[in-house]
Amino acid sequence: MTNEKPKSLEKLGLLNLIVLILSIYVLGALIVDSVYILPTETSLLLNYIDYSICIFFFVEFCIRFRKAENKLKFMR
Repeated sequence: MTNEKPKSLEKLGLLNLIVLILSIYVLGALIVDSVYILPTETSLLLNYIDYSICIFFFVEFCIRFRKAENKLKFMR
C-alpha cells in the first residue's frame, strides 16, 4: 500500500480552503443583513467586508487565469 492522497484532497489546497471559508462567510453575512434589521454601522461594515472579499476573489481569479496554460479551457 502506498501513502498517496486521493486526487480530491490534493486539489483542495490552502487557497481553495480560504476561498470556501470566505464564500460561506459572505453567504452568512448576506442572510444576516437581509433577515435582521441591523444598525446602519453594522450593515456598512458587512458591506465593506463583502467588497473586500469580492476584490480578493477577483484578484485570485486573475492570478489563476494568468497562470493557466489554456485560457479558453480555464474559462469553461
